[in-house]
Amino acid sequence: MTVEGAVTTPHALATEAGAQAFAAGGTAIDAALAAAAGLVNSAGSVAIWAGGGVVDAEAAGDLASLAFHLQAPVFTTFSSRGLLSPTDLCN
Repeated sequence: MTVEGAVTTPHALATEAGAQAFAAGGTAIDAALAAAAGLVNSAGSVAIWAGGGVVDAEAAGDLASLAFHLQAPVFTTFSSRGLLSPTDLCN
């Protein structure tokens, strides 16, 4: 079985990371995650916009860890207000 796919992003290195994930036998999700990681790595600064999905997934701890690791501010939608403590380092 042959699987074909395409990856495109605004940054050449992120696109290459996604294409390499496909070439290594990965799925479209693997390619998308690799491309997203490439975009984050190539960005001068990052901000996180979190919504109700984070609340539904009970992923506040994961969000806080990611924000801390990236040193990124977190902006929340109305449905996710109170998701993180106002005293959180990156909130």
